[in-house]
Amino acid sequence: MKFRPLLLLPGLCAALSSCSLVRRAEPVKPVHAPMPPPPQQQQQFQPRPDAAQFIPRQLGPGLRTTYTQCKVPGPYIAMTFDDGPHPQNTPRLLDMLRERNIKATFFVIGTSAQAYPSIIRRTLAEGHEIASHTRTHAKLSGLSDASVHREITGGNEAIFNASGGYRPQVFRPPYGAITARQKDFIMHEFGLPSVLWSVDPLDWKRPGVSVVAQRLISGARPGGILLAHDLHAPTIQAVPEVLDTLRGRGFQFVTVSQLINLERGAAAPPPPGYASNFGAGSL
Repeated sequence: MKFRPLLLLPGLCAALSSCSLVRRAEPVKPVHAPMPPPPQQQQQFQPRPDAAQFIPRQLGPGLRTTYTQCKVPGPYIAMTFDDGPHPQNTPRLLDMLRERNIKATFFVIGTSAQAYPSIIRRTLAEGHEIASHTRTHAKLSGLSDASVHREITGGNEAIFNASGGYRPQVFRPPYGAITARQKDFIMHEFGLPSVLWSVDPLDWKRPGVSVVAQRLISGARPGGILLAHDLHAPTIQAVPEVLDTLRGRGFQFVTVSQLINLERGAAAPPPPGYASNFGAGSL
């Protein structure tokens, strides 16, 4: 009998198609990645019910929301220092002020106050004023109300903790960058006037010791608020000439709060320690 392989092919193919060894491709089931967790909701700042109007809190007669200088009945002037405390420069500056019995105002950064609490306590113990300069030296003009609130709250809390209970009574915006609306907002929420300056020697540009000194001296006027930074060593070198020259011209140095009190009718600068608030019963 002749073998006919071609006749067997159809049957063989049918058998193989039903054999379990030949697997048909099964459809691929889609794999669904787990849904990511919803983003955590940050706690939103809740303003007071009347905050939309930003009506300044009444802290006493004649207190303004912002000061660049004051109208005073004599040759009084305020020397201010920003961005400290600095571990070397600020103690050197305090020595200079103590030798001359001159009081100044220090606008401190909250994180630096936390880092050097002993300098904060010494500054207060020697009769100077500690004031708020935010927690991180943030540029407030570009921030939301919630961020501004956190910066100032954080700075105030750092000062309170570093000092053992002192509460700042004035505030200075870093870079002087603040809107009119924010000034009202800060006054309303914290009761803090925003303090700018009448003389800026641009000492952060490091123009030289003599240039810094002459800019401060030439710009000084009664009621003026002089800006400097105890962050920079050349500024500290310029301080003795500034203090001695201005005092030789009859100027009397007071803190910013004392200067404001003089504008509000105080007859003379209050004694050291009085500058911690704006007059008896006004806060």
